Amino acid sequence: MEKQNNSLAKYTEESLRILLQAIPDPVWLKDPDGAFLACNHRFEKLFGYKESEIVGRTDYDFVSKEQADIFRKFDLLAMESGNPSINEEWVTFAEGGHRELLETTKIAVFDAQDKLIGVLGISHDITQRKNDELFEKFRSSILELIAGDTLLPVVLESIVKGVEQLRPEML
Repeated sequence: MEKQNNSLAKYTEESLRILLQAIPDPVWLKDPDGAFLACNHRFEKLFGYKESEIVGRTDYDFVSKEQADIFRKFDLLAMESGNPSINEEWVTFAEGGHRELLETTKIAVFDAQDKLIGVLGISHDITQRKNDELFEKFRSSILELIAGDTLLPVVLESIVKGVEQLRPEML
């Protein structure tokens, strides 16, 4: 344990900040009241502000009340339970305006004296994985229809409905 503490002691705040910024997913830390303490570059792109403009503010300053209420619910769940809180949420990035389905994990963070610092969050883009799952479900259902000697008009109608759901921009 002594060796581990010595190696951790070598990391300065700057070193830890470099590590935080290297993570390609949005990462942030909030205090128990929901005010941001830190975030990385990817998170800045989500909100469309620099870290210096985010720190000290809450979700309610950046997103709709409804969205902020959802974020806060999972913050509180992680802090109160002491266990990771994992949820999926659709978000629109302020920078670029694109939407992503994020799997967000939040966990309470404590200092050396076991005092609650706040909640640490990290989100991972699972949009492509979910799209792949939906496509596989669609593909399987069409194959089942064909294998079951379903009439061609029913198969074709199912294909059109599936494409409408998976890629509405194609129609």
